[in-house]
Amino acid sequence: MLKNIDNWLNLIQTSFDYQLLLSDILMRTFEELVYELKDCQIQDDKLGDLRQLIRIWSRIFDQKFADKLRLEDAVLLQGKLLNTVINYLPHQQELSKEFVQFLEILGKINLINIFNYLGSPRLDMLN
Repeated sequence: MLKNIDNWLNLIQTSFDYQLLLSDILMRTFEELVYELKDCQIQDDKLGDLRQLIRIWSRIFDQKFADKLRLEDAVLLQGKLLNTVINYLPHQQELSKEFVQFLEILGKINLINIFNYLGSPRLDMLN
């Protein structure tokens, strides 16, 4: 069971690292978008509509995404995420079963406590 939990924790950590990578890409995209919008304002270029804004965003995002994911660190992180998922998947069902069993035990303990409470003699507070 400890190995299953260890695999799960590795998956969480690696997934979190990948989310940080993606958030960095989004932050840089937004920063570049602000600069482009500022340049449009300086040049008195008006943004036509929402579609044009989305096209600009998509162009910038695609470029930042491609640039970042070509870096060696990003490639290594993607490989680590893939390996972690592959290692976790066989243990996922076993871990889920153990977790459900744990919840069933807690449920049974709560039921026993409820039955004990209902069956125990209580003082009548109204007297």
